[in-house]
Amino acid sequence: MNRKKVLDAVLAGLFVLTLVLGCATTGSKAPPPTLTITPAKTVLSPILIKKSPLQFSGTGFVPKEIVVIDLLLPPGVKVKGANADEREIGIATAYADEKGAFSTKMQPLATLNWFFQVDFTPKGPDFKSIKPLPPRAYTIRALGMDSDRVCTAILEFVKPPKKK
Repeated sequence: MNRKKVLDAVLAGLFVLTLVLGCATTGSKAPPPTLTITPAKTVLSPILIKKSPLQFSGTGFVPKEIVVIDLLLPPGVKVKGANADEREIGIATAYADEKGAFSTKMQPLATLNWFFQVDFTPKGPDFKSIKPLPPRAYTIRALGMDSDRVCTAILEFVKPPKKK
């Protein structure tokens, strides 16, 4: 009978210890992931293709994981090449470094395809067929493929200034 009391006391102590240690470790969560777009507000212009492509950077992901950058389409906005019910368009990818940070630039073909929506010929892009995304704010999402960590930022395309 005495052994049962000792066993119960030990088990109760282990239970309390588990609760205390469990609570101590759950309070030390990793900081939430971040996503920064540079520039975050811009005119949709050819400058984004050659001179100054969009750059995506972030932190808070698992080291060495692939991070996918998606354009989340708002209702009513259609993108050539995507199904009508498709609301997520992959526009870039990156690898997180050993600290869980990443940085990548949008590639020219992705910009031409998803933002300018040009047709392509055997000789290259057909610039006469441009149907750019409408000026407005768009949500961009970064998703860690191993961790499922996710964050968003806003990319705003503004109307070009009026010519004088």
